[in-house]
Amino acid sequence: LPNLKSLCPTALVGTSLVEIEIPATVTEIYGNPFVGINENWGDTDNPNLKSITVAPGNENFRIEGNYLYNISGGNKVLVTDLEAYKGTSVSVPNGTTGIEAFAFKGYYKLTSITIPSSVTNVGAYALDCDKLATINYSGTMEQAKALFVDAEIRYGCQVKCSDGTYTQEYLPGI
Repeated sequence: LPNLKSLCPTALVGTSLVEIEIPATVTEIYGNPFVGINENWGDTDNPNLKSITVAPGNENFRIEGNYLYNISGGNKVLVTDLEAYKGTSVSVPNGTTGIEAFAFKGYYKLTSITIPSSVTNVGAYALDCDKLATINYSGTMEQAKALFVDAEIRYGCQVKCSDGTYTQEYLPGI
């Protein structure tokens, strides 16, 4: 993808990519562009994408373990967890400052996610997972309700916070 400057959510839907290298020229990723690669929205059990790398010289993104981060502007925003679609739970690492839009969308096996209080921004549809039943958040309920407003948490999901638990009471988008 020479000379590519940005990627957006669903940019790669329906492609059959097996691996991708984010070029040094990419300075912006809006949301999670890897949602829907080689799949028919809703079948994420066996996507073909096996590898995402960041080209040498790209100072805006980096891979840490299974996570792709946007590190521009002094932030550490999780774009996606490269392996989350395989399991039922994920723990966002401490020190992560944000979760990008669509980060976990379509990860239909996910039933729980742990998010540290270092996360101060969660993008739209970031937690749009049909089976997500529990969010463990190390901040307060007040912080969680403000943080997850656009995350598309499903009705009935339990959000366990440092000062108590609440249940998502409304259907997103209504």
